Formats: sequence, structure tokens, C-alpha cells
Amino acid sequence: MNKLYHFFSEKAFIYRFTVIADYFRFRKAMKARNIPDARISYLHYLRAFCMIRCTLGEYMDYELFNKADSEIRTYLTMYNKHRYISALGDRHAALTITGSKSTFNRKYGDCLGREWLCVNESTQDAFIAFLQKHQQVIFKRPDAFQGNGIERYTYTTENEAKQRYSALQQENAIVEEVIVQHEKMAAFNPQTVNTLRVSTLCIHGNVHFLGACFKTGNGNSSVDNLVKGGVGCGVDCESGTVITDGFAHDLHTHTTHPLSGCAFKGFCIPNWDKVRKLVSDTAIRCEENGDGHFIGWDVAVTADAAVIVEGNWNQGLTLIQCRQNGKADIFENILKKEGLL
Repeated sequence: MNKLYHFFSEKAFIYRFTVIADYFRFRKAMKARNIPDARISYLHYLRAFCMIRCTLGEYMDYELFNKADSEIRTYLTMYNKHRYISALGDRHAALTITGSKSTFNRKYGDCLGREWLCVNESTQDAFIAFLQKHQQVIFKRPDAFQGNGIERYTYTTENEAKQRYSALQQENAIVEEVIVQHEKMAAFNPQTVNTLRVSTLCIHGNVHFLGACFKTGNGNSSVDNLVKGGVGCGVDCESGTVITDGFAHDLHTHTTHPLSGCAFKGFCIPNWDKVRKLVSDTAIRCEENGDGHFIGWDVAVTADAAVIVEGNWNQGLTLIQCRQNGKADIFENILKKEGLL
């Protein structure tokens, strides 16, 4: 199944044909997201599809049913993104930059700000010593995405740690020290490391910031991914100020965090200047290393710095476009300026 997914994920043409099956999902999607029939029609979706090759999910996520043609055309779809990154020479695989989380940690370890180890490359004693030192750690499966394969673990006994070592060896997992986030970031939800998604396009050493999103977990989940119940909100790339209310995967709007009551809009991300510098420097290294031009960086903010959580190749576009302006014109203009379109 994974091989089939990665094969088709690299074929931009597949997005042309998803519309064929969408009729049978259309009304179900409207009902699931509480969108009244009067506000939307399948013909309008087909019109949007012809304009920008949007999938049904993109049509719903960007609320294109509420937008005029001129607005619809501003949105960057996965279909067009695949065309553009092909022109750049980037791969389409939905993995971290160099193919796995462990490989990424090796190449960009100085940007992580935390200790880590690869279970397969460590002895059982070293693994247990790592758990005893940090007490709370994060287990990650190397090729997982969308918040899957991530688990927060608290050390209890040596015997239990030995059992986890054997299981994690089979999964080729990595274990990381838990990031201690800035108190202002933790205020939204201390149960998760609340992170930023910062999208960059680096060409010839010039770093362009396409969009940013503040993500926070909701409930007891150890991840802030929207698919796992998290909440996201748009961030101004220049100032680091949150410029939208929060939005959930089902498009429900949150003016404040469901648990803590912290207001989203107007919140200023701490250490934003350090976030920008870290992302910019790493994006340049990434291009120089041949690891990609268009990267979605997951960044955590600590008391006095910023650290990379991971970098994503085939980044989704929802986080940087939902409840914000579309990024198609920005992307196209950069590629034209560089002579790539």
C-alpha cells in the first residue's frame, strides 16, 4: 500500500481524475462539515475544479463555495504544486526532506536543540540510559507523517523499557528528548509542544516565506496535527502575529483555545526573529545539499531560541492557506522571476 501511495503521489495527473469520484462524496462532505445545501452546488465545485484543479477536500478546506472566481484562482492546489516542484527538481514523496526522520536528524542535528538516538543503532543499555536521563521522551517512526507514529513515553521500569526497546527496533524508530517550549506557547496547551509550520521556497540562495501557521494540540494528544484534533491559525510572516481565528480539520472556528481559553488572533509568537533566521539558514543549507527547494518547516519555540522539529518535502497547503489568502500568485511570480516558468 505504501509503495502504491508513493507511486501515485508523484504523478500530478492523478489530480485530474479525482473529480470523477467526487460526485458520490460531495453531499456526504457537505453534511459532515455542516454546510447548508443552499450555499453550495456540485456545479460550482466543477467550475472551481476547471479553474485550479482543486480536489473536493481543497474546495471545502479553502471554503471556495463562498468565494468569487478571482479569489478562487489565487489558491495553490496540490496538483499545481506538483507541477511547480517538478520544475524545481524536487521530489513529490510525502516524507521528511531526506527520506526519513532519522536521516533528517543526522544531517540537520545542529538545528534540533535536543538529544536523540536511533534505536537500531544503539544498545539496549544506551537506550535505557537515555530514558532514565530524560524520563519523558518522544518515540517517532521514521517514515510516518500527519502526526502518525508519534508517541510521548514516560519511563517507569527497566523491564518495561527493555520491552519497548525490542518493539521499537522492529519499527526502526528514533527516540528524542522532549522539547521544553516557551511559556507563552505552552499557555495554549501544555500537553503538546505547540509548533509553527513555516513554508519557504529557496532558489539560488534566496529564501522566500510563503506562509506560516501556529498549531496547537487539543485534548491529551501528544501532537498538534489538525488531523489529530489540533487547531491551526494563520501567522503573518513578517511580524509573527497571529492574524486569523483558530480552525479545526472540520473547519470549525475557534476564537479561543477550547481548553485554555487563550485568544488566538493578535497573539505574538515569541522569538519570531529567531524563528525566521533558523528557517532561512536551514532552507539555504537544504538547497545546497540537494534536499529540496520548497519545504514546510515545523518549528518549536523555546525560552530563548527556536528549534527545528522536522522539515517536510511534500508539505500540505492547508496550513498556509486556510482562512488566509491563496499562495498561487506568490509561488508563480517567484518561479517566473527565476526563469523556471
